[in-house]
Amino acid sequence: MKTTHAMIAEDEQLAREELIYLLKQESDVMICPNAETGEQLVDLYVEHEPDVIFLDVQMPGMTGVEAVKRIVQLSYIQPPLFIFTTAYDEYAVDAFEIAAVDYLLKPYNDARFQKTMKRIRKQLEQTALKKDKQLKSADHSATSKLLIDDGDRMVVLSPDSIFYAVPSNRLLEIHTKDEVIESRMTLQELEEKLQGLSFFPDTPKLPGQPELCP
Repeated sequence: MKTTHAMIAEDEQLAREELIYLLKQESDVMICPNAETGEQLVDLYVEHEPDVIFLDVQMPGMTGVEAVKRIVQLSYIQPPLFIFTTAYDEYAVDAFEIAAVDYLLKPYNDARFQKTMKRIRKQLEQTALKKDKQLKSADHSATSKLLIDDGDRMVVLSPDSIFYAVPSNRLLEIHTKDEVIESRMTLQELEEKLQGLSFFPDTPKLPGQPELCP
């Protein structure tokens, strides 16, 4: 189970301690250093980059909403999940206007807290799947350039430039628009490099083999 790094921003000590207690009961949660103001939260976020932030809507100085907007600006790729905590349910509107995952009313209710944790885990799982797809896409795009050893040098080829490849005299002839490159790699090895891309290997015509109709 992946560990979720959580941060709390709460200026009321009792509320902060209560939330810390609830989070400590979750085996997959690690609590980062806590903040008591919006300004502290922004600084701590930059240092620790938590997965989720529980923050009070109203804090001295920079409010929770203002802190969230600043953190989103500072996030390079994916901002953390935000859970607003408040004693007033009317602030829930503010929470969802800035795409917060959820909000918790003080004093905290254990059943409601578990519902929030369920939302957090689901959202983080979806984010992880999205990142995984992006990484696979990046790995796939890495094959956009091929290094072919022709015996004397390494030739850089784009897969789109290959018309076809055919074995010839223990070598592999790779036909492109501009040239024919001979390599000691096998046709199977080339196909593995081009896996998932449009590639149509040719096979040599045997002596006496009849021509096929187009």
